[in-house]
Amino acid sequence: MRAGDTEADRAAAALIDEGLARHRAGRMAEAEAYYRRALERVPDSADALHLAGLATFQAGRPADALPDLAKAAAAAPLIAQFHADHALAAMTTGRAREAEAALRRSLSLEPDNAGSWSTLGLVGQATAEYLASLRRARRAAAIEALSAAAQIALGTLLAASRDLAGAAKAFRQALRLDPKTRDGRLKLAGLHQEAGRLDQALAVYDEGLEHDPLSAELHNNRGNVLLAQRNLEAIATFRRAAVISPHLGEIHNNLGNALMSGPEQDGAGPEFRRALAAKKAFAEANNGLGRWLHDRERYAEAKKALGAALEVKPEQGEFHANIAATLRASGDLDRAIVHARSAVALAPAMAEAHNNMASVMLALGDSESAVVHYGRTLALVPSVLEVHRNLLTSMLYVAGLSTARLFAEHRRFAAKFAAAPAAAVAFANARDPDRRLTIGYLSSDFRHHPISRNVWPWISDRNAEKFKVVAFADVQKPDHVTEQLKALVDEWHSVQGLSDMEAARLIRRQGVDVLVILASHFDRNRGLVAAHQPAPVVVSAHDGTTSAVPGMGYLIADLTVVPRRSAERFSERVVRVPVFSIQRPIDGAPVIGPPPVLAEGRITFGSFNNPSKITGETVRLWAGALNAVPGSRLMLKYRNAFASARLRERIYGLFRAEGIGPERLTIVSSTTTADPVGAHLALYNHVDIALDTVPFNGSTTTFEALWMGVPVVTLLGETMMSRWAASMLVRAGRPNWVALDGAGYVARAAEWSADREGLAALRRSLRDEVVQSRLCDAGRSVLHLERVYRALWRRWCRDQTKAAGD
Repeated sequence: MRAGDTEADRAAAALIDEGLARHRAGRMAEAEAYYRRALERVPDSADALHLAGLATFQAGRPADALPDLAKAAAAAPLIAQFHADHALAAMTTGRAREAEAALRRSLSLEPDNAGSWSTLGLVGQATAEYLASLRRARRAAAIEALSAAAQIALGTLLAASRDLAGAAKAFRQALRLDPKTRDGRLKLAGLHQEAGRLDQALAVYDEGLEHDPLSAELHNNRGNVLLAQRNLEAIATFRRAAVISPHLGEIHNNLGNALMSGPEQDGAGPEFRRALAAKKAFAEANNGLGRWLHDRERYAEAKKALGAALEVKPEQGEFHANIAATLRASGDLDRAIVHARSAVALAPAMAEAHNNMASVMLALGDSESAVVHYGRTLALVPSVLEVHRNLLTSMLYVAGLSTARLFAEHRRFAAKFAAAPAAAVAFANARDPDRRLTIGYLSSDFRHHPISRNVWPWISDRNAEKFKVVAFADVQKPDHVTEQLKALVDEWHSVQGLSDMEAARLIRRQGVDVLVILASHFDRNRGLVAAHQPAPVVVSAHDGTTSAVPGMGYLIADLTVVPRRSAERFSERVVRVPVFSIQRPIDGAPVIGPPPVLAEGRITFGSFNNPSKITGETVRLWAGALNAVPGSRLMLKYRNAFASARLRERIYGLFRAEGIGPERLTIVSSTTTADPVGAHLALYNHVDIALDTVPFNGSTTTFEALWMGVPVVTLLGETMMSRWAASMLVRAGRPNWVALDGAGYVARAAEWSADREGLAALRRSLRDEVVQSRLCDAGRSVLHLERVYRALWRRWCRDQTKAAGD
């Protein structure tokens, strides 16, 4: 530091020293403030200008740094480094000519500076000058044979010219000359990372930290490598970096990303906020915060954060993909599809872009396009389990898909992800066929969800003397239903954050005899746990089709859902009970009114199913019913989905193709993603006859319609999902509402339309009939289910005894 002659010079020098202390600690904002105070005392201080510019540049604001660095170089024209730093800021902000001029001034003062020659090569306009710069850099490196800096400069230039082997050699030579050189180490590790040699990059960082254990940059970069390896040690590494340099936003952002990938996800949001506090307009941190808020269903806040990210970097396909997912989840399908398409256009090789496009297309009811985009996603990331699960689930919505193709795709999934255990597990369960059994239920849906409604009687009405019930829950967002279920079961264990193998070990430790895995295709459910031998007997229930997972021994159904000569194929052994789908009376349901046809003089058909289920085949059936009943109308409603103009236009287009105009459709949309039960059910008082969807039937909606006295017309298909409503209607005592073909579907709709007195009578009697039917006879149905559990257990005991030769 040059000594000053005046009191102002001495005061400025003291402030610069204070700034330098903070600068070295990585506290750039505080350092810059001290340099600015120094400039208030000596406005033309070259040192203060230069350091203020450096601090601003290193804080990620090169455009703001450029004027200070230019003034510093002008104030001290004989200092080569000042010109070089001015050049770096100019080059970073895209001012190539200004950078080139500054570099030439720097090289006129230090003609053998390899770093400056290297940088000049990068900004040079002509190929000849680039090659000349390369030769000068090589010559400088030869002149300074013992200079690590020259080797780093040479390596940088070789890397820019894609001579990666030569670059690595130069960086390694720099480290041999000066093991403490951080720049050379960072660049060598960066080369390894770019080539996918993550273990080698990690070794370079580890060696560097032996020499420089307080380098936040080394810790941070080491954490990035660990994060790429999906190694949760990254969290501790980023935390060490944050302790050393708590004001660097990049570190907090990286820590947030690491926390998002592990069991400490709640801590990610605060880290993203710290990153944003340290660095304004930090697009990546806003993106991370938006993802975190999305996962907590705080969609309004998520949209704000993701929108802020896009304002800074509108060309980022990832940001478009993420906001598309949030908009879809919040019901804004029109904006979601715009961003989903932007994501695919900007990042066609990004799997998440196609994945989110598929989910939006499925929400818009275009299941065939959804399958195409999930297939493209899978081609990009064939080893990502969730993508293949999404593909399997979307296939359940596609009309006309062969059962052979469905089964083959499930077998392909199982072959890829359901790894067979190394050896058979020797279960410690006592082989007593008549003892009290421990039944485990594994689900992510132990919350306000149809699965909880369906399995509630299995738990609440069990024979507690003969059956102990243990719940294994992967519930992301517990609610009041979660707490009620906890009180009903004998034991409750969370498997959140556990791998499939770890979950299986936990289940074995609890001595589960029969494990029932619920709805493994949907939500976060864990069908692959079956492959790790979690219990002697493993059963699939309330799923959409086969799991094809080795170890999933049985699938529970009834004779309607899976007839004995079913066209659908299963890897499991199908076990049938008299009544599979047990329904509970709906609390808070409104009073049933008369059929609307009596007041309006015309029939109103209705479907309150998810639009994902409204296939072209479904619309053809519905249009047939509308054509068969002159003057009739169709009411459609599903939460706030139909607020989407694109969805409405798709529906109108499908009906226009069948000769039905939009004037015969009543499309209702709520203002929220979920309606109060009473308000939702009250809409059935405006429907005369409910029409089911194909091939993915309504389950909840079928029971809701029956509960409100509304007949349901369904078409019996080949798959489980296309026979679900038929199973419920048969158990409710209404098998004649099930059609065997399209003509029968239309005929049943027309027959009911002509029987106004019958519709009125149903309103008065159907709810009581349903309560008295097998559909709501929980006690008898649970008894049958427990007999199945006992029979499966006895079979296992018998097989074990036979195998042991006892």
